[in-house]
Amino acid sequence: MRNNQIPYFNAVNKDSLIYSVDNVKIIFNITKEFLHEIKHSPAEVSLFKGCEYKRWHKGYYYKYIKYLENGAKMNISISNRHEKYQCSILCNPNKCFKDTRSIEFIKELLKRSTEYYISKLDIAVDIPVKYSLLEFDKSYAAKHTYQKNKGSYPMIFWGERNKKGYVRVYDKSDEAELDYDVTRVEMTIGNPYGKNDTYRFPSVWSHDNLNKADIPDNLSSTDISLIRLIVNNNDGLDEFNKLAYNKRKKLEPYISKQLNKIVIDTDVVRAVAYKMYDIIELPSSVYCDYNVKVIPESDDTK
Repeated sequence: MRNNQIPYFNAVNKDSLIYSVDNVKIIFNITKEFLHEIKHSPAEVSLFKGCEYKRWHKGYYYKYIKYLENGAKMNISISNRHEKYQCSILCNPNKCFKDTRSIEFIKELLKRSTEYYISKLDIAVDIPVKYSLLEFDKSYAAKHTYQKNKGSYPMIFWGERNKKGYVRVYDKSDEAELDYDVTRVEMTIGNPYGKNDTYRFPSVWSHDNLNKADIPDNLSSTDISLIRLIVNNNDGLDEFNKLAYNKRKKLEPYISKQLNKIVIDTDVVRAVAYKMYDIIELPSSVYCDYNVKVIPESDDTK
């Protein structure tokens, strides 16, 4: 029986849309002393006590998995190639940060680091509408689809995975086995304090009265067929955008009556992203180099 609920941590609900951080990647440039402790006995590092240790390549890469009581996990990777002593943490705040030990663990890593910054965030926007009743359009970028199982709704995505600006849309109800309708739109952004382009989400419309289109009799049979095709088809807007300009202007008033635009508020997206710094309590006296780094302020930078 489907009765699961989506776990949220510090999510924002606005106009029935729920905004949250679904994934965060934090980079720590760790001290040489801490790196020496790891290299000396990687399976017995005091800070990583209780973590599962997975060796990648002796002397270069180390990987740990920290399991939390609620079943969530934090992936920890360490590299010391090319004189970069970096540790990265990748986790889902909606699951991990409900266990306060995860925040305490991050604070302990801060004490062993000289620089630290958020390098990647996945912002999730949950729409309480059935996937099949939504249309998505992002005409400025190539759209791709992936269908995991026969009979399931395909995932739609734009851009390159794990890169800034990557967007994917999928049926969250099916993925999380929910007993209510949720469609999720996710975007990967970089450091919220870094140099980010405007967050450009796909345009979203929901169908209304799919089979009761208010179509006047004075339109040609071809135009009536086009309107019905566009309104009753999940890829209808893609087909609509392919029409000639004059045809689009003619049909747009009738199509817009059947579609309700859902607005993703980019100001809320920014607020949710910025809040991550407060949640993990990164120091407030920092400056940003406009790429990705947020670096502790020192006497040399004041």
